[in-house]
Amino acid sequence: VAERNPSALVVSGKWHVGVIGISAAKLVDAFHRPSLVIGLDENGYGKGSCRTVPGLNVKKALDYARAFIIEGGGHDMAAGFSILEENIPKFTEKIEEFFDKEEAQEKIVPIESVIEFNDLDNKAVKILDMMEPFGKDNPIPMVQINDLRVSEKREVRGGHMMYIFANEMRGFIFSPTEEQKKDNKPFFSAIGELSTRNGELLFIIKEIL
Repeated sequence: VAERNPSALVVSGKWHVGVIGISAAKLVDAFHRPSLVIGLDENGYGKGSCRTVPGLNVKKALDYARAFIIEGGGHDMAAGFSILEENIPKFTEKIEEFFDKEEAQEKIVPIESVIEFNDLDNKAVKILDMMEPFGKDNPIPMVQINDLRVSEKREVRGGHMMYIFANEMRGFIFSPTEEQKKDNKPFFSAIGELSTRNGELLFIIKEIL
């Protein structure tokens, strides 16, 4: 789908089932998206763990994609399931489809401010830290940042794009278009969610201007 960010993260690998829950929770903390982590054994049998953000129900998402799992259950914020490896691509499509619909029903968050790249400093980090925790009743600020200066751009696992900007802030575009992958402009302006992770600025890009 063109020009969109995925509403959920689904990742799988040969991981021990003992770490999938904490891994899903860390992805939610890092990317503020519902996250599902699947640990696969040598026979292609997977155990999955789901974590989410307030307002986006992961149990309903599992119900929506139930045709592609063996079994599953939980509650609004956390759930577990089992799945065959061959069904993960279709399962991922259904999960993203569910959360796309959920996000489309949410109220559009207006841009709260326009920020010049040069104004992003340690003071901005401290202000954002004071605004946390973010959630349904306290959404991550949606801002426009002008003249972002790119130091590095690379594709990361899942086909997403990661930017490192001149002030060491990290930025992400989830499921970028082919045009966005090829675009190597050293400067650009964008609209997205600005927050912090481990004391550093994090910018989830929604639209490049």
